[in-house]
Amino acid sequence: MAGQDDLYDAATALLSVARNLLADTPSGAPARVYVSPGAPARDCELLTVHVAQIGEEVTSPTSPPPQTGHRAQMGRINLPAFVLTVIRCAPTSKARGAAASADDLDASSQVTLRDAWVLWNGLITAVREGELFSTCNEVHWDPAIALPLEGGLGGWTQGVRALLPGYVPDIGT
Repeated sequence: MAGQDDLYDAATALLSVARNLLADTPSGAPARVYVSPGAPARDCELLTVHVAQIGEEVTSPTSPPPQTGHRAQMGRINLPAFVLTVIRCAPTSKARGAAASADDLDASSQVTLRDAWVLWNGLITAVREGELFSTCNEVHWDPAIALPLEGGLGGWTQGVRALLPGYVPDIGT
């Protein structure tokens, strides 16, 4: 039976798999890892998961969008959107305004691109192998998006929408 903490539990499971995947890279997992109550403040060496929205999906490929108004009769597909964020320290301008060296920027790119690629492939594999979410549930992969390189920080976000069961709250009726 679904319960009140299922959304947090799913976010925690996603975060745990991501942390383990990054731990196996030369750079390791970032130092700060947590489920964030919203989009995280950008900080160096950070790995977070937050829920960007809770929405619903149509129940049939031929269902028109208005069908979501009839969920009491047809059933509901809950599809929360999780966002995984990984941020690493990046080179900044030196004293007196000198730009960061190309070698330093290239080295930073190697770390952040590895993070993105390991997470993209590793998370998909974890779902396929039943280690994350349920192999019976729908999982949608949104594009991985590079964060702007600014303030000595660089990294990626990865969106994942996964079907979760709902629960019937006790509303005191």
